[in-house]
Amino acid sequence: GALLPRLWCHHLTLVYKPQPDQVTALPIGETVTLTVTGFSADDRAQAVLCVVPDGLVCSNTNPHITVATGVNETGKHFSPVVSNDVLAEVGVTMFENPLTIETRVGFFNGREDRFDFEGSIY
Repeated sequence: GALLPRLWCHHLTLVYKPQPDQVTALPIGETVTLTVTGFSADDRAQAVLCVVPDGLVCSNTNPHITVATGVNETGKHFSPVVSNDVLAEVGVTMFENPLTIETRVGFFNGREDRFDFEGSIY
């Protein structure tokens, strides 16, 4: 179907609000391959289920990329975190042929995405 109104599709969260040692243990700046194995959607969110490569750990039960989110009854966009609920409640339609995407490992410092530690708190 059509994409929901608020597009995201720019990251897969490994750990939300990680501890410093969790960040410094990551291969920041390195390119890794994610395998996209399926999708889930309802009026709240559209997400794709992913397999993270060996060596990376995701705290979500269902590692995913939020593609887009909808609008709630008050007119506000759903937060991308609702994708966790959609994946669990709606279920996942698996792809016959999984997709692979190349991505860089980074972190969000509260203002911007970063792919190196230079000048950061780490």
